[in-house]
Amino acid sequence: MSTLKTGNITHPSSTGTAITLDASDNVGIGQGTPTATLDVNGTIKLDGNYPVGSNNVALGDAALDDGSLSGDNNTAVGDNALSNNNTGSKNIAIGSLAMIDNTTGSNNTAVGSGEAGVLQGALGLNTTGSKTLP
Repeated sequence: MSTLKTGNITHPSSTGTAITLDASDNVGIGQGTPTATLDVNGTIKLDGNYPVGSNNVALGDAALDDGSLSGDNNTAVGDNALSNNNTGSKNIAIGSLAMIDNTTGSNNTAVGSGEAGVLQGALGLNTTGSKTLP
């Protein structure tokens, strides 16, 4: 098991700093309390691929993981959510495979899961549509 203890982490460049943890590692934020605050100014990505776009949030395997992503203000929660998005901005995709094929569409909201190889998630076939309703 690894332990990381610090009062402050800083980095001189604007590209950020990566901390790699394995399955046996634990991270606690705060000082002995069950609640804590994480303040991030920029992109949050939890599977190792850090997109070029700004102010994006991706939680889930292959979520928002297009290597050429330049779109900003996207939120993807679920495996493969918004995974092909590259220039689309201000999209919200929640659920497995939600908006998986979106590439340039913007201002969309999709909530609903699919099953790999069987069913696309919500707005899963949308590629370029903007302000699309399911």
